[in-house]
Amino acid sequence: LNQSKYAVVTLFVENLQQLFDERLRLIAEIDGTAMSAAICGFYLDSAKQWPRDLSSAFPIYGIRRMNFDPFAKDYGNLSYRDLGDKSQALGTQWGQVSVSNAVLWSVGSDHEDDGFDQHDPADGTGDLVLWPPPRFLARQAGLLK
Repeated sequence: LNQSKYAVVTLFVENLQQLFDERLRLIAEIDGTAMSAAICGFYLDSAKQWPRDLSSAFPIYGIRRMNFDPFAKDYGNLSYRDLGDKSQALGTQWGQVSVSNAVLWSVGSDHEDDGFDQHDPADGTGDLVLWPPPRFLARQAGLLK
């Protein structure tokens, strides 16, 4: 290619990479929404008990194929943990919040499971918390109005 054509192709590829990254995030959020509904359905029907693991929610409350993390290196499942009575701190763009009961997350764009200690930081090295919604937790903590 000559220099002009190469410059156009390079510009196109950079823009396409952003599009592909946003596509992966959208897939994670759609699957996370479906799995969050499955977790909540299990909770409501089981005397207010969170599932011990995501497989407990199949096939009644959720579809197994929706348990997919596009950011996982092995294209594995979303991560889930029943915290029980404990709570864990979660860093968000609005400040520090506390997560209790159950949490569902994707490993995020760095492809590493960080144990959901930081939700979607600007440097891209944290996880993507899907349930409970971090914005809701921030509102509950008085960080948002």
